[in-house]
Amino acid sequence: LVAALGAVAPGIFKDKKTGEVPKRSHLLAGGTVAAMLAFVMATWIAPDEASSEAVAVAQPDVAAPSSVAATAEPLAASADKQNKPELKKPVDLAEARLFAKNTLRVINEAEQSLKDGLQLGDGASITKHVWRPLQGELERWPTLVERRPNDQRGHFAYCQDAALKLQIFADAVQRERTVASMKYLRKDEAEYRKAKQQCEQQVKATDSQINATIAAEDAELKRKFGGRDCLVVYDVDKQTSKLVEQPKPAHCKASASL
Repeated sequence: LVAALGAVAPGIFKDKKTGEVPKRSHLLAGGTVAAMLAFVMATWIAPDEASSEAVAVAQPDVAAPSSVAATAEPLAASADKQNKPELKKPVDLAEARLFAKNTLRVINEAEQSLKDGLQLGDGASITKHVWRPLQGELERWPTLVERRPNDQRGHFAYCQDAALKLQIFADAVQRERTVASMKYLRKDEAEYRKAKQQCEQQVKATDSQINATIAAEDAELKRKFGGRDCLVVYDVDKQTSKLVEQPKPAHCKASASL
């Protein structure tokens, strides 16, 4: 500031006693030297504060590996849990009926979307509104590992079959049409219609009718194998991740292989 003002208006720095005005060159040189000294002093003082801030900022980076490791452990455990199939509890008759009704609802909606997609020539929407909803519903049904003899969803199995057959039909109907393909296409549609009709019949059956069927099945299974609990049940071996047959109760007959 002294250097700039001295170069422009040296009269500002006029000596009040002698009246002498300093030369512009002296003011310019003196102001420049003062600025350099101030800069050197600031540089000498500043590093302590800056270095402490740098250390404070660097500390989280040093601790980062442990925090990452701590986060990675639950993530790894979660991923490992997803890879292992969880056995679902057996579903009673009331729950199984609601389960089947929901599948039938998804089937009806997907069938209507398939008709709309074919009329509009919108294949992408068929995948989105037909194939994917059906796949999501099929994944809710028990797999081979999850099935248990006392899970009542087995009495509505045609609903699962109908969803699968509609999914197959929706995939086939989008392929190139030929005389040969139309023959198989009509066959796929007929199989779907039959499975859906059987699903509707199962859903409409009363509890007493289903319980009578269960009683008849239990009597037949006891005669043939020793009881419902003698049917083959699979589980996943924790060490090999392979399907293994669960041991049967002692009262089961040796021929119980179904």
